[in-house]
Amino acid sequence: IRHQSDAEALMQRVMDFFGVQPNPAAYNVGIEQLDVHPRISVLSKDVVFADVVVRNYTAYPTYTPVVIRVYFQDGRVAFEDEKIVDVPAFGTGDVTFTWTPRIQDYYDVEVFTAMPADSDPITDTARSNVLVADKILDFEDTDGSFNPDPLTDGWEWGTPSGDDPTPFSGEKLWGTALGEWYENNADWTLERAFVATSDSPVVAFMHWYEIEEEWDVGYVEISTDGGNSWDIIQPVGGYPYDFTNFGVPGYGGTSDGWEFAAFLLSDYVNDGDTFRLRFHLRSDYYFRMQGWYIDYFAYAYMDTLMSYDFGVVGLTADEVYVGEPMTITATVQRFDNPASDVPVVYEIYLDEDLMATLHDTVDLSVDDIAYSTVEYVPPVGAEDYTIIAYSDYPLELNPINDAETLVVHVTAYDFGVVDVEADSVLLDSAMEITTRVHRWADGCSEVPVYFDIYNQDSGGLHVAHLVDTIDMSVYNERSLTIEYVPTRPGEYLIVAYTDFPRDTCNANDTSSTTTYVTGYDFAVVEVTADTIIYPFDSLTVVAKVMSYNDGYDQVPVYYDFYLVQGKTEQFKGRVISTVDLSTVDSVYDTIKFKPPDAGDYHIYAYIYFDLDFNSSNDTADAFVHVFAFDFYVDRIYVDEAFVYDTMPVTAWIVRLGDTCSNLEVVFEYWDPNGVLEEADTVFVDLSGADNTTTATADFVPDLSGHYTVTVYTVHPFDTLTTNDASSYDVNVAPTIDYTGYGTGFEVDADFDDWVRLGTGEWSIERDTFPHRDLYAARFVTDGGMAYLMSRYDLRVYGSPVFSFYWRVAGSSCEDMMVVSLSFDRVTWVDVDAICGDTGYAWVQFRALDYLTPGVDDSLLYVRIALYTNSGAYGLVDDFNATEGNGDVGIVDQIDEVFKGDTSIFNGDTLVASLFNPYVRVRNFGGVGGPEKSMIVIVKVYWVEGGNALVYYNTRRVSGLDPGEERLVTLNTFIPPRSGHYKMEVYIRTSNDPAMVNNSSVFEFYVPPTKATAGIDDRPLVFALSKVSPNPFKGFTNVEFAVPKRSHVTLRVFDATGRLVKTLEDGVHEPGYYTVKWNGTDSFGNRVGGGIYFIEMRAEGFKALKKVILLK
Repeated sequence: IRHQSDAEALMQRVMDFFGVQPNPAAYNVGIEQLDVHPRISVLSKDVVFADVVVRNYTAYPTYTPVVIRVYFQDGRVAFEDEKIVDVPAFGTGDVTFTWTPRIQDYYDVEVFTAMPADSDPITDTARSNVLVADKILDFEDTDGSFNPDPLTDGWEWGTPSGDDPTPFSGEKLWGTALGEWYENNADWTLERAFVATSDSPVVAFMHWYEIEEEWDVGYVEISTDGGNSWDIIQPVGGYPYDFTNFGVPGYGGTSDGWEFAAFLLSDYVNDGDTFRLRFHLRSDYYFRMQGWYIDYFAYAYMDTLMSYDFGVVGLTADEVYVGEPMTITATVQRFDNPASDVPVVYEIYLDEDLMATLHDTVDLSVDDIAYSTVEYVPPVGAEDYTIIAYSDYPLELNPINDAETLVVHVTAYDFGVVDVEADSVLLDSAMEITTRVHRWADGCSEVPVYFDIYNQDSGGLHVAHLVDTIDMSVYNERSLTIEYVPTRPGEYLIVAYTDFPRDTCNANDTSSTTTYVTGYDFAVVEVTADTIIYPFDSLTVVAKVMSYNDGYDQVPVYYDFYLVQGKTEQFKGRVISTVDLSTVDSVYDTIKFKPPDAGDYHIYAYIYFDLDFNSSNDTADAFVHVFAFDFYVDRIYVDEAFVYDTMPVTAWIVRLGDTCSNLEVVFEYWDPNGVLEEADTVFVDLSGADNTTTATADFVPDLSGHYTVTVYTVHPFDTLTTNDASSYDVNVAPTIDYTGYGTGFEVDADFDDWVRLGTGEWSIERDTFPHRDLYAARFVTDGGMAYLMSRYDLRVYGSPVFSFYWRVAGSSCEDMMVVSLSFDRVTWVDVDAICGDTGYAWVQFRALDYLTPGVDDSLLYVRIALYTNSGAYGLVDDFNATEGNGDVGIVDQIDEVFKGDTSIFNGDTLVASLFNPYVRVRNFGGVGGPEKSMIVIVKVYWVEGGNALVYYNTRRVSGLDPGEERLVTLNTFIPPRSGHYKMEVYIRTSNDPAMVNNSSVFEFYVPPTKATAGIDDRPLVFALSKVSPNPFKGFTNVEFAVPKRSHVTLRVFDATGRLVKTLEDGVHEPGYYTVKWNGTDSFGNRVGGGIYFIEMRAEGFKALKKVILLK
């Protein structure tokens, strides 16, 4: 059926056959489906099927003709056929056409219904296409000689895996990253070379893809210039996307399974043209998908081509010196099919002249990269050579990437010294040597220049070889200056030259010159000096000066004088003189010098002439002694004494000058009336190494009062007499002698018998004591220390016991009184102390508990001292000293001291809260009656309460006969709460010499009862509980208790009342506290050993504890 009239005639014959007439308004049929297969077939082998489905869109069944036409690429009809299809109402009918192609070509297939009365012809026609190929590459046995780029990790040939699609044919295919998704930023190609066998070549293939839609893209390109440039070609029917993220059309999204794609190449190549096709996949930086897969690649009117593409992609060459072989290496790469003998050509040019052509071959049959190496010896240096290397394979399709060019410099050096100059200088002066260095070839930043220096007057002796470098990388000629200090006078030859290791011409390397050096050599060869006695006398020094070389009229001679002090010398002066040695070889020089000090002097006479070239003989020296004497009295010590007592005097004598073995020392004693009562003379030896000694003398004063002791030295040659003497004022007290039990201060006479020292005022005043009104010793000082002192004869007293009342009328521990004992009035032992204003206190102690007398110790001194910083005063009364021949003490053992009523204790269990403590005492001495009376004191402390005092009771006991015991019962004690308690029991008596048994301590525990259970553990009262250890060396713990929120201060004072350190100063919550004191003051300095006091203050509460810091 070629025309519409033919279709109508056919339709009419059909209707006539069935006996019906056409109704144009009642029929509507069309092609619903056209399936042409295979889309790719092999010429004369495959039958092409066209399966057609026809639909009737009306209620009238009908018979309709279906026509198929197949067209060549040029539009000619290659095949046609027609068939009648029975189509029921609203149903479908199908028909299959078959065709065996005889010519390879790309064919268009058209199928249509031929019912002329069709009311809607839009659906009448369907089209498809098919490629009848000359050859099909199914990629089963080979990869089809396609070349991927990159070679790995891009396009891959093989069996798919993972999520890869099943191949369209067989088991293998080409795909992007088989078994994986393609990478981000991919730029992958798959390439093959072809040749056109007509003007209408065509290529088709089956492909499957899953590519990120619009962002990533795949397309097909063609190159007709050997791969130098590429054009995107459109498939029949176009790409799914005309514009993608990369600005080009291409495939994207997901294909409908395996799809057919065909490309007509007649617009790009003609018969006989060679060209390249490639598949190109590109992706952006984000999101990846499965990829692009190619199978069943077919073509017509074209054939595959074994293409070759080699190129030199790298070129290197050694930088060599002229005349040395240059190694040239070319990197050759294969871009297409392999070959075993790829020729490589090297052309070497100097300027525009071809100097050499070299040939080599490389094997690229296996690897993609090969290296070619040749050698060339450049004949000319200091020039740039141009090297061109290229591949010259005869069948290569792409010569564009064949060649690489390299410029290599061939180095040549030629340096030389063209001139040298040198100054004429004095010996030991710097001689400047200047050279001019020239460059005739290439430059170098470090060209060595050598200088050989010869002393011609010493027979051409080679005296120096110097080396320096000069930068000749830029300039053709430069100057170089060095310095040389000649050590010999005379004429010098200086040879300067370059000695560059690759210098091509040595004839121009060297230049030389001569110069002259002048020098002097003077020396002091001898020096002598007088010996004198006193400083500041003129010392005559004579030096002999020599000249060993050229003469000079003003040669300076220096004389330095040093006082020798052990291993060091102290500079004392310099004299400078000049001598004339212009016409003579030697001269004697005489100078005068007055030494300021005595001692051994070291004299240096030397030449200080800057032109002297030999300093080794410049100096001579000599020693001289200058005598001088200086003695003085550094200090005096005098013991306080009583009238008619021997008063020892000690004076420290110091020697500043020369020694003396028999130095006279005079002692003068001036009485209170200013009359010289006596003068003694003694002699001391200061001839040894020690410059200090002592002189002693004894003096017995006749009067009481202030004596002045003056001590001075006498030497006929003492150079400084203003420091010879020293004086010392001492108070001589009236002699006293106690032989009884001691006396208090009830009358002025007793007080006057005591030695009164210090700066305070003393008086007997009436004051109030705890028991009665008495007269007391009162002493006041504005600051510092004032004290009373008395003495006792141990031959009378034996073991004296002292007791007294005392009081400090002051504000705090800055005001303090201390009682001390001594045998020699030099070393004192502190016994007890009191500070603040705590009222009157009573103190008792046995002297020999603190001091142990030696064989010669017969006198015991007692001192009561007041220390104050605020002008406080001290009071002492009822002072008693007894022989101590009686003894009372506590009888019961420590664990029996405190006992409760048996009705209160049941074993260790507390059943009641009342205690009746008792103490058993005994008179151990031989004195009885009223003289043996005592006071028994009991104190109980609550340990958990910070050792707070919770019980205090006393009982007086009197009339104990020798050997008598007595049970003393005290008031009932009620513990405030459960816990640990400590009870102290001790007795006081006025004449008890053995006090070691006068106290006892007992500790016990009170368990909780119903009355005490549940009471909190906060302290009941303020308490400075404990200082432990005491005495201490490293540190001691200070424990205190605070019953309510209060501001607490805790301070440390020394025995003079001086504030040493503040340990606490702030608000404290209720509780128990422990702080450490490490024996340092407020500045962190370690304080000395002795008695210190810890004071606590809080809301009207004040407590004090004594602590002893051991050295």
